[in-house]
Amino acid sequence: MKVDVDKVLKRTLNLKRLKLPKTPPIVELRYEVGVDWSGDDAVWIWTIVDDSTPKKDWTFAKLTPVYEKIREAVRGTGLEIIPYVRVRSRSGQDAIDAGKV
Repeated sequence: MKVDVDKVLKRTLNLKRLKLPKTPPIVELRYEVGVDWSGDDAVWIWTIVDDSTPKKDWTFAKLTPVYEKIREAVRGTGLEIIPYVRVRSRSGQDAIDAGKV
């Protein structure tokens, strides 16, 4: 039986289900499935952070628990896929969506 990777990831990366830390405030998750540099199946996940987030909440220490929770959730699906987690601001993602970057 073939697994619908997109369906599994949509369910897994649902913000309400993930229960991420409240700080920094993650407003959206986006992902793209592909093959990484080594030829392994991978998923790139962008955590979109609210623009009102203070600089002190953009630190590695504050973002690491978010990254770990997301990686743990993807690994828990049973999919043989490597999760790469990245971060962007809401305005940064909007600029990308508008083709300005």
